[in-house]
Order: sequence, then C-alpha cells, then structure tokens
Amino acid sequence: MFLIYSEFSKGEVTVLFTSKALLENVIKQSEKQPSFLHLDGTYKLIDLGLPLLIVSTENLQHNFRPIAFCVSWAESTQQVTLMLEKIRDFLYEHFNFRLRPKYILTDNSDALITGCRKAVDHDYVHLGCHFHIGKRVREKAMSKDLKDKKKCLFFGVKILKNSPTLEFFQRAWAIIKKYWEDNEVNAEFIKTFESEYRGSA
Repeated sequence: MFLIYSEFSKGEVTVLFTSKALLENVIKQSEKQPSFLHLDGTYKLIDLGLPLLIVSTENLQHNFRPIAFCVSWAESTQQVTLMLEKIRDFLYEHFNFRLRPKYILTDNSDALITGCRKAVDHDYVHLGCHFHIGKRVREKAMSKDLKDKKKCLFFGVKILKNSPTLEFFQRAWAIIKKYWEDNEVNAEFIKTFESEYRGSA
C-alpha cells in the first residue's frame, strides 16, 4: 500500500491511498488504449458521513479498475484538485509516468467537474456519467408533459450510450434531436439534455 497524502487539522481530514498493483494497472493500460479516468464520490460506505472519493479507470472491455481512494472532509473543488495533482505527481516521481487522461468521466457534480479542470493542464474530453443521466431522464419522464414520451426518450438515450465513436455520437444526436422535436418532446427538456449529455461529450 502507498499513502500518497494525508492531512489532519481541526474539522478537516484527508487521506489519499493506493497500491503498487493499482498504479501499475493504469500504466499498463495506457499503453494499449487512450488514458481514461472516472471520478466518483460516495457517502454510503463510511459511518462518519465523510465522502469517499474514488479515482478509477476501465479497459476497452469495460472492466472497472480503481486507481486510488481518498477519504475527505468534503467533496469540494479544492479536494478534487488536490487529489488529482497528488496522484499525478506521485506517478511521475515514483514510476516516471505522466498521467495525461484523454477522457475524464464524472457525474454532474460541480466540484468534480471544476476540480478536474483545475488539475488537468492539457486538453481532454469530459464525459457525463450515463448512469446518472439515465436516472435523471427516468425522473423527468414521470412528469406530466413527458409521461407519454418515455419510449421515444429511452430509444434516444440507448443509441447515444452505445455510440462507438465521438463522430457517431454527434451524428446520432442530430438525428435523435430531430426525432424528439418531431415527436413534440418538451423543448426545455431537449435543451437541458443537450447541455448535460452532448455538451459533456
């Protein structure tokens, strides 16, 4: 195990840790595919209510691989930025490996999105988490003005989720958007969906 970083002060705690095997997975994987990071935070695993921030990746077969874990006093922009910078510096100092993700995936958390932008100093593609987007679509589909459009909505979401390339995604979105407009899907919903899903890709 590696303790990458820790800080304890009044009302604040940060512990960032990983293992040699997890870091070596990231290095090996980056030799075979574009570098990909997935950031998520959960409050469900620790009784004290402290968020557990997880940095992970996955391979082309969608096998999940954790990279590092951070027990933190808050899921804040500052903590996310610090976490990514410490992992990046640790990889370079101990493994001579430059972490330069081409894709970063998060949910719609402002802290995660902004923290990534501050920590990463090169161009990358920020992706929205399909699970969370799908969850919001399901919630919106229960509203009165979208209830009878469920099949239409989820047909579009499924196509976008399975897009094999960014070019396919962009062309598919143009078709799906017109399909939704022709089927009189609420214009405000289309606008919000586009900004969250297409805009993040």
